[in-house]
Amino acid sequence: MRLLALIGCLLLGPIWAQELPNFPPISVQATERDGHVLLSAQFSAPVSQAQAFSVLTDFDHMAEFMPNMSSSKVISRVAQRLMVRQQGALSLGLFTLALDSEREIEVHQMDEIIARSLNASQGPFSSKMLLQGQEKETLMSYQADWQPKSAFLAGLGKSYLQEQVVQQFTAMQKEMIRRSKIRLASAPQGM
Repeated sequence: MRLLALIGCLLLGPIWAQELPNFPPISVQATERDGHVLLSAQFSAPVSQAQAFSVLTDFDHMAEFMPNMSSSKVISRVAQRLMVRQQGALSLGLFTLALDSEREIEVHQMDEIIARSLNASQGPFSSKMLLQGQEKETLMSYQADWQPKSAFLAGLGKSYLQEQVVQQFTAMQKEMIRRSKIRLASAPQGM
């Protein structure tokens, strides 16, 4: 019976992932200061802190659930530091901007993830994600600092960047919920 429930979850997972419970919308703010774009975001998911952390750090499978990402791979791992390479593309109307990023990721237990760009082809970038487990959900707070290398990138606008961050965190939130449902369906049932 558990196997049947698990198979059902795997087949219906993408459908369930489309429906998010009534959570507050993902809140994203973007400001510009001294040539830097500063991003701040907050969101939550009805999953344990361990489940949220698992999705946020699943770099080898991230391209499977993140929009605009074609590949994501951990290229090295030493203790709590990972080197990650990700590729993708952003559609900008008639133009497509190819993205190729190498980042150093530092994880602190299951409550903090710090990232820093290594190749900085679009400009230096750093971010910090804080996770806080609550009784029935995990709250996530994100801060990022990006210094665009070109006027074209800087001209994308705060609203476009906010939209991209909302899309990314919505995808992560959906994946957290999908994995949580699979976990619940595969849990031993009472006799």
